[in-house]
Amino acid sequence: MDLEARFDARTEEWSRHCQSVAHSSSSTDYHDCEPFRQLVALGAEALPLIQRVYAGEDTKASLGVAGWAVVVQEIVTPDFAIPEAIRGKIDAIREYTLDWLDEHMNNYVSPSQ
Repeated sequence: MDLEARFDARTEEWSRHCQSVAHSSSSTDYHDCEPFRQLVALGAEALPLIQRVYAGEDTKASLGVAGWAVVVQEIVTPDFAIPEAIRGKIDAIREYTLDWLDEHMNNYVSPSQ
């Protein structure tokens, strides 16, 4: 199975998991699951796929409080962190993450990916 197929499968599994805990107020419930860990394990090669999905995704999608930003943070820690001033602001987190990926992603993957 190629990277994109694995990414798509894990994304679908994570989305189902997030829907199952949608009434939880704990962000840990969204990220403490195997599909999330498997997405992170895909590593930096998945950043372009994350960027593509996150850029086209409705900001109210059910992938946790910060969704893809947390996956990016786990993959590239300590280089990426959500600023304190925007924590809890989903739209601002999404915009910050996408801007960060635009500026820094090529440090992690070759432009051809």
